[in-house]
Amino acid sequence: MSYQYNYADQYIPELETYQLLTFLGCCFQYPWSESSKKFQKTTEAIFEMELDVTIRIPTLEQRQEDYTRLFVSCIPHILAPPYEAFYVGSNQEVLSSLQRWYTRIGYINGCERADHIVAELQFLALLSQDGQQKMAYAFIEEHLYQWVIPFTEKIICNATTKYFSLMGKLAAHLIERIRRDELL
Repeated sequence: MSYQYNYADQYIPELETYQLLTFLGCCFQYPWSESSKKFQKTTEAIFEMELDVTIRIPTLEQRQEDYTRLFVSCIPHILAPPYEAFYVGSNQEVLSSLQRWYTRIGYINGCERADHIVAELQFLALLSQDGQQKMAYAFIEEHLYQWVIPFTEKIICNATTKYFSLMGKLAAHLIERIRRDELL
């Protein structure tokens, strides 16, 4: 029997749900600087492991341009708004509900609106790290699952790089795996 070595063996031998969600949250933040080689290899390995695809990470400039087009500004509107309130309910209802969730475990969202994909992924990562599976499932049902599919579809349809298109697929894939009780 032969053994084929791949990136996943070297960079992510056994990623926990917390690590996958933290990684995904990082990928939905604005790319300020060039990724380290380790981050790039980890990204490639996660795409290979979770989606069975191979990817070459685009340059910093390409990622910044696509990120801005998708999530920040594109005339006449944002192509893939990264905010839950855009997809469900009123802004105030969504933000109030999220604040109640975040207060339960003392989560303080430092850099984004409470309904931003990064904030919700980080919160879910904390729940999984703390072993609060029941609460994590309830949070997914009440929040992430309500909007992650239309959000990721907008990313997939509008991304100019394969990187962000696959990031959308990865987000939908991981949330669905958690929902099916495969990851927590």
